[in-house]
Amino acid sequence: MSQPNAPRPAEIDPTTALERIAAGALLVDVREPDETAQASYDVANLELMPLSDFAAQSHALPKDRELIMACRSGGRSARAMQFLLDSGYTNVVNLNGGIMRWQDEGQPMKGRV
Repeated sequence: MSQPNAPRPAEIDPTTALERIAAGALLVDVREPDETAQASYDVANLELMPLSDFAAQSHALPKDRELIMACRSGGRSARAMQFLLDSGYTNVVNLNGGIMRWQDEGQPMKGRV
């Protein structure tokens, strides 16, 4: 049984991510434009913010809703998540396995990785 103030996990799976996006979470894809042009998450609440511009642009992300960080496999998005946590954001998680796992699990997407 979890405690009421227990910390949320830092990583979530694609199914949980899709449920949270449907409930209003924002998926932040930190892949570069050439990658997102090839394959993209097909969800309504999506923000494209390449890691190469992330430090300069991240201030535009809302602090009042959950942010789900995503990339190709989970490494770059984990760095972006840590940057946000270090910058005062509190409701941030990483998509475990990135778009590779998202695709493998049959979640909605445009294109193929």
